[in-house]
Amino acid sequence: MNVTGDILRRMPYSMEAEQSVLGAVLVSPALMPRAAQMLRPSDFYLRQNAEVYEAMYEMFTASETIDVVTVLEKMKALGTYAEGTTAAYLVTLAEFVPATANMEKYASIVLDKSLVRQLIAAATEIAESCYAETDAFPVLLDRGEQLLYELRGGRSTGEIRPISEIVDEAYLRLSELAQLGGKLSGISCGYHRIDKLVGGLNKSDLILLAARPGVGKTAFALNIARHVAVTEKKPVAIFSLEMSDVQLVFRMFSNEASIDGSRLRVGDIATGSEEWAALAEAADILGSSHMKIDDSAGTTVAEMKGKLRRERELGLVIVDYLQLMRSGTRTDNRTQEVAEISRSLKIMAKELGVPILALSQLNRSPEARKDKKPMLSDLRESGSIEQDADIVMFLYHDEDNPEEKGLIHCSVAKNRHGATGLIDFGWRGEFTRFTELEKNREES
Repeated sequence: MNVTGDILRRMPYSMEAEQSVLGAVLVSPALMPRAAQMLRPSDFYLRQNAEVYEAMYEMFTASETIDVVTVLEKMKALGTYAEGTTAAYLVTLAEFVPATANMEKYASIVLDKSLVRQLIAAATEIAESCYAETDAFPVLLDRGEQLLYELRGGRSTGEIRPISEIVDEAYLRLSELAQLGGKLSGISCGYHRIDKLVGGLNKSDLILLAARPGVGKTAFALNIARHVAVTEKKPVAIFSLEMSDVQLVFRMFSNEASIDGSRLRVGDIATGSEEWAALAEAADILGSSHMKIDDSAGTTVAEMKGKLRRERELGLVIVDYLQLMRSGTRTDNRTQEVAEISRSLKIMAKELGVPILALSQLNRSPEARKDKKPMLSDLRESGSIEQDADIVMFLYHDEDNPEEKGLIHCSVAKNRHGATGLIDFGWRGEFTRFTELEKNREES
């Protein structure tokens, strides 16, 4: 890096645009609400302009009258008043403004210059992190992508917010929910009783679906994916770390066309038959849906995040499965690594505003119980998975009980939004299909 060159470079800003915004508000205080929506004091590069706008910003928040005299007094209260210069500068600002009607245009210029400066700061931070050589490449890449992603949204995230602002947002959300008339707050997963318990698949939720191997967690997730993508017509992204993308589609073909999956795997379908027609229809239905599959092995959360940021309006993200992921950081402790992965998945769900359905393995403890029912303590390799998840669901069945043949239980063991419960499903293994049964048992 050319440090001397960097120092001598002029940071992007427009003195004229900054002064025009301030002057427009002084002349026409009714413009302040729009200015406050577009700009913060930190968006002004010149210190004196930032101090004037800070006074205006605080006065607007407090519903105080804005003019040259009141702003002058506010700056005195804030300790930013300079004897001999501030008063004259405020008068000059009020006289300088070219046209108050163009305030938004001036504000856009100020904001653009501010974002460019933030981009320079982000690029500098990325470069310094790389030169430090203290982190692995995936970590550096994730940090860099995060900084750039925040700028794409126009603002950096993570600022402390006043409760008055949050209350307004929460009240608006309640109004929206009231207008739904008892309908789901999130996207339907396709199973009425699960939807009723958890309110559907809600944005920013990390939903954990755990089971012992062979119980059907991938099939269950694919059933949900099919409903979201085909019925709800929402984009779905599937990260399959265990099975190939073609294997997953074979399973979806089996369910969609009601053809035994074992026959599909060996091509036991006669061309020109009714089954082939059903398969063609299934291919058309699935092919026209907004579903994407990534079957890269050993994917990290950073890699997922980088790919998902390029997608728009995602309805659901599925990760199959958590224990096959890698964190991207150097650690010999697998428990710590899985804990970091689950925490990162929750952060990603919140950042992207999308529900994430993460599949997970259970340890062998449920097999020793008479009813085979899993507990939260059975989550394999990390108790932090339970803490990070908003919802935890277990799939299980008692294969030793002949009365439970074709029956799978779904236990909603944790629900941050409300009740838990036990739901019974019919299981057609040959079609990898779950169907909701009438029987339903609520735990709390």
